[in-house]
Amino acid sequence: MLRLRICLTLSLLVSFQTGTLAAPANEVCAGLSGLVDANAAGRFVNPARSLTKAETTALDDAKLEILGFNDYSQGSQIVDADNDGVDDLFVWNIQGSGRFTYAEVYDINMAASRPSDKLRLKANLGNIGTLSDPRFVKYAGVNYLVADEGDLESLVVQRLEKAASGRYDLRTACSTTVRLAPITKCRHPACKALAAEIANPSTNAPFVQVEWPHKYFSPAGLSVFFNENGEASDFDNTKLPARIWKFGREGYANQHIYWNVLGLGDEAPPVPAGQRATSEDRKNPQVLPGQQHDRLRRALAQQSQVLGQQLNKDISLPGVGQFFLFNTNSRTYWAWDFGEPPYGKEMHITYTRGLKSDYIGAVGIKRTPGLVPCASGCSRPTEK
Repeated sequence: MLRLRICLTLSLLVSFQTGTLAAPANEVCAGLSGLVDANAAGRFVNPARSLTKAETTALDDAKLEILGFNDYSQGSQIVDADNDGVDDLFVWNIQGSGRFTYAEVYDINMAASRPSDKLRLKANLGNIGTLSDPRFVKYAGVNYLVADEGDLESLVVQRLEKAASGRYDLRTACSTTVRLAPITKCRHPACKALAAEIANPSTNAPFVQVEWPHKYFSPAGLSVFFNENGEASDFDNTKLPARIWKFGREGYANQHIYWNVLGLGDEAPPVPAGQRATSEDRKNPQVLPGQQHDRLRRALAQQSQVLGQQLNKDISLPGVGQFFLFNTNSRTYWAWDFGEPPYGKEMHITYTRGLKSDYIGAVGIKRTPGLVPCASGCSRPTEK
């Protein structure tokens, strides 16, 4: 019996260290789930405090490199970052064109006689997020580091732990997952097919993921609207598949996101000088001139008419909205989102066949973020 208890204890200890003990992790993530709700996040206890005058003097005397940059934001707090019962100095900085957040943890000894001995680097956490100031929350007596990539849907809850080597690991306890629920009154097979794809976790990744290539802009929208030029599609159901190309700034890796010109062709068609965008601003989106692109121009004109009639407002495609194509029952449908940015709250489905287009119906997406335990790659070593 004693041997069984010892084996069980060792097994639980190994499970805790490797992050596979499901019950405690589930409890932590459930308890902290309010962090992904902007209205509830303020109710969590912040264990950090401001520096005293003496601590501020010690920090100023140390002239830490991380605080030598003040591109966007920086800060310092006193908090027991590694939960060893002793307060630490936690400092961070947001810098560079990517708005990356970097952080470090220091032992602080105010009793040291020499200023250079009052601060000692404990752990360089490196890049822990983007745009947002990191913060700590206390749950069940443990201090957790909370950081994100600029929005609540990217929030990560981590814990600083001392490794067997004496160095420190940053272990992810919880990360955000987004659950999707399709919303539609449309009974058409195309609406049902799209709703089923949105509801299926094995197929809905493009509806979950958000494109946000530049943090100095707002998010571009759901990834499904910004697929790079892929396989040819029978976009007007004429049995003549063609590839739709999206063009933006010349040589720009994200031109399929910040596009202003559409065209058809097996290969990328030439774009007349001066017609490409010169920045990420989407000004005057249009179809390339010429007979090669008339099919696309005609389909968009027809869809503009039926969408305008359905929504009771003037719509001129591709001047507004973002779109993607999907196939069901051997037919190709368009989904248009006129939200800014397009998050799929209301996607209008159209169908074009040759010289005629029809409005099919609308499908929306309800997004619900939540925290789930980390499943793999949950720990990384910090530098010192």
